[in-house]
Amino acid sequence: MIKLKNLAILSIASSIFLLNCSQNQEKNKVAADTITKKETIVKAVSVEKPIEQKVEEDTLGNFADYYVAVLDTNTNYNQIHAKMFTASEALNITIDTLGRYYNKKKDEIILPEDDEDEIYAGEYFPRRNAEENLSLEYLNVYKPDAKAKMIALVAGIYADKDSAAIALKRLKAIDSKSFVLKSKIYIGCMH
Repeated sequence: MIKLKNLAILSIASSIFLLNCSQNQEKNKVAADTITKKETIVKAVSVEKPIEQKVEEDTLGNFADYYVAVLDTNTNYNQIHAKMFTASEALNITIDTLGRYYNKKKDEIILPEDDEDEIYAGEYFPRRNAEENLSLEYLNVYKPDAKAKMIALVAGIYADKDSAAIALKRLKAIDSKSFVLKSKIYIGCMH
């Protein structure tokens, strides 16, 4: 009798296991079909390479809609740089330059010429992660129609609108010109 109970339990467990396996196989088939469809879309648009790349990047999830909180903007590096330190104290937000500095000769915010990242050494590399830090960024990275060389004092990049709205309230307390903009930011590999 005990053997029959154990056999019945084993039989039920085996049936559940087989059912789960077949459901997982079906889910994997649907996922594989979805990937195939995305690959087909990319191939279908391959007549124009930039569109192909954009479609491929979007289907691969290399872009994210983030909310960028900007305390202020200015074309004068020294003025906005000084404001970043004042804001850091007032808001209790750390400054993260990503190792970049202002090169007077190039008139640009750049990584050091001898940076370990050989591709971006001596070039501007933008902040792209959702995090709360103060940094100086080129506004046109987040808002493509912005004037070239317009520097934004970014107070944070947020994954959701509510977090950005809370941050904006804090920023408005020290500068009424503060704003949040929704930006499609490339988060894929840049090498």
